[in-house]
Amino acid sequence: MKDRFLPDLKETTFRWYVYELKKYGVLDSVKRGVYKISENNAVYAPLIEKIHKKISNLISTEYPDVSYCVWSSNWFNQFSVHQASGNIVIVEVEKDLMLSIFYLLSDKGLENIYINPDKKTYDTYISKNKESIIVKQLVTKSPLKQIKNVKTPKIEKMLVDLISDTETFISYQGYESITILKNAFKEYQINFTTMINYSRRRKMDNMIKNILEKEVKISEDLLK
Repeated sequence: MKDRFLPDLKETTFRWYVYELKKYGVLDSVKRGVYKISENNAVYAPLIEKIHKKISNLISTEYPDVSYCVWSSNWFNQFSVHQASGNIVIVEVEKDLMLSIFYLLSDKGLENIYINPDKKTYDTYISKNKESIIVKQLVTKSPLKQIKNVKTPKIEKMLVDLISDTETFISYQGYESITILKNAFKEYQINFTTMINYSRRRKMDNMIKNILEKEVKISEDLLK
């Protein structure tokens, strides 16, 4: 673009312009090296509750260098038509520390905690609880961010997990998941490269691309 309209503009200056336009919400980054004029300036920032802060403080104090994130299934209620009554607090940590984190949370008085639950556990216990906590493995290089000192997933990771983890998010499956995707894309800035890269790590990239193309009407060129 700069070669056509501003042939004398230095590459470093051009990159600075792009950086500033992104910072002030004029441009959205939709994939690496591809931008569009922003239709909205909203960056997704979920509500951080006491339970998230407590779990985060426990983990970061005991294991300051561990990779982890904490979030809730009811964050999807913002985008869904039907509101799930129960909530699952998801604690994702490095594989080798899953058991240690499970015992840490249990020893600190937190209840209804399950580690890497199977379908029977979901059906028998978790589905009947008003709120449960599950400890599961964090996929390496997951897109994360920090809000109020709590490490949380970026919205791109949340949306991929919604499609990938049908047991945890059973309340939002079927066409509800498509509704959530459409509403999320309508309301917030979402980076396609981040989403596809993470879906590839979950071996879900073909399914995610197919859903985004057919249901959300995202151009195939933007998902390469």
